Amino acid sequence: MGIQWNHWINFEAGLRLCPYDYALDNNEVLSQKRDTQPGFEIDFTLCGKVQVQVIQFQGKTNDFFIQAGTNGLYYLPGMAELETRLDIAEGMAPKGVLISGDAAKLNAFATRHKTGTPLPWEESDVKTKAFACEHNATTPAMKMVIEQILYPPVEPGFQSIYLKGKVLELIALQLSQRAKVNANSSSPRLTKQDREKLFHARQILLSRLENPPSISELSRLAGINDFKLKAGFRQIFGDSVFHTLKNARMDKARRLFDETGENVLHIANQVGYANPSHFAAAFRQRFGMSPRAYLNHRQVVGE
Repeated sequence: MGIQWNHWINFEAGLRLCPYDYALDNNEVLSQKRDTQPGFEIDFTLCGKVQVQVIQFQGKTNDFFIQAGTNGLYYLPGMAELETRLDIAEGMAPKGVLISGDAAKLNAFATRHKTGTPLPWEESDVKTKAFACEHNATTPAMKMVIEQILYPPVEPGFQSIYLKGKVLELIALQLSQRAKVNANSSSPRLTKQDREKLFHARQILLSRLENPPSISELSRLAGINDFKLKAGFRQIFGDSVFHTLKNARMDKARRLFDETGENVLHIANQVGYANPSHFAAAFRQRFGMSPRAYLNHRQVVGE
């Protein structure tokens, strides 16, 4: 049971949620009105890649990419004349989850819970109507919450309260990620080029789930040293190289169970596990049940 794409879901206190897919009718997403008060948006991009240019009323521009596996935190000045231009390559239409709300309330939330790092905008931004943004990697924990948002395991009458809780959980995970990255003083200082190489390293890792490269091979392929690779994965993606690989294997295994209905041994082999017992233990650790129990549960739900 899923929820509707390209439509805003409104909660009290001005908090809103929109699962979007630009390959579908995207008028609802593109035509949203600016709020009177300064707002924030958090965008979790699931697939696709877009070059974005934000042009502000005083002529200042911000150019950046949004792409699969990243989340963006944006400050939107109240009633500002912002023009957004999107350059979407063929076959790269973005799909994701967008959260919006009152910037002052997010500031108050971050301050009250002592996140340890300031948001990417200051009081002066409110006065000068300056757009601000920053981007980080979407962590495995965020991905699980996003999937629960897209396919809520509750009856329609309970979806509103369930989804609001999940939206708040995503906001907390995003703020926690920022605090962790900024507080980790032992992490190496990463340049823009380092970050690009780390994203490339993760793409290589995720493309070779059946036969993954070693740390040294991955470092060589991505053009970054072992120390920055390992520390950078924790800093940007919120997890180690090993756990990123393990979680991606389990997520793919669950998708294959859902889409193909193949047996456990076959799926284990497809995600790089020769030992079914090791696969079952990793699956149970990730999802709280064995692969066979998951298959049985799906059969009962599908009846």
